[in-house]
Amino acid sequence: MIRRTRALVAAVVLAVPLVAALDAAGASAAPAAAACQVRANLPSRIAIDRDTVVVPVSLSGCAGTLDWAAVDVYGPSGVVDVLIWDGSRIEYADFNSTVRPGAYRTIDGDGFTPAAEPIGWQYTSTTVKFATRTGIALSRRGSTVNITVATWRFAAFSGFVGYGNHVVGIQHSLSPNGPWTTISYAKVNSAGRVTVSKTAPAARYYRAFFGDTGSFFGSYSGAVRR
Repeated sequence: MIRRTRALVAAVVLAVPLVAALDAAGASAAPAAAACQVRANLPSRIAIDRDTVVVPVSLSGCAGTLDWAAVDVYGPSGVVDVLIWDGSRIEYADFNSTVRPGAYRTIDGDGFTPAAEPIGWQYTSTTVKFATRTGIALSRRGSTVNITVATWRFAAFSGFVGYGNHVVGIQHSLSPNGPWTTISYAKVNSAGRVTVSKTAPAARYYRAFFGDTGSFFGSYSGAVRR
C-alpha cells in the first residue's frame, strides 16, 4: 500500500514539470493580443455605373498608434481588391464592371503598430449591384394623360442600355415632394419602355419607379407635372 502510494506521488511529481512545459509551449503558440482594433468603412452599397468604380474607404480605430494595415475585399467574384493603408487613413477600392453582384466583405485583415504589435479587425460589408435609371415623359389630351416610362441598366463595356421585361410602378401627387400614391403597374417591353394612359382632369405630378433585384438596384424618375 505504501509502495503504491509513493508510486502515485512520484508520478504526480514527474507529471507537474511536463504539464508546465506543455502549458508554456501552448502559451507561446497562442496569437498575441491585439493592441487595438480597426475597421474599413465600406459604404452600405456600391452601384456599378461605369467600367471601373473607385470607392474611397476610410480606416477608423487605433488612433495615433497605427503604422500599417491591409485587408482583402471578398465576395462572389473572389478577392476583388487588397486595401493597404500606409501613412494614410484613406484607401481606394476598385470594382470593375465584370464584377458579380452580391455581398462583399473585408477578410484576412493584417497590420501592426509602430512597436510591431498586431492590430485587430472589425470586418465590414457592402452590397454591390449594377446601377439603373428611370425616365418619364407625359402628354395630355383633355382629361387623359399618357405616361411613357423608359428604364436603363448599366452593362459592362456598353454603358447604359435599355432595361427590358420588368415591372414598373407609376405614382402621382399634388406636390413634387409627395406624399405619393401608386396608381398603376405596367411591364416594360424588351427595350425598357411602356406607355400607360390615365384619366386625370386636374394637373398632378407623376413619377415612375421599380425596386431592387439580385443584380440591379432600383430607381425613381424625377417628378413631372402635367
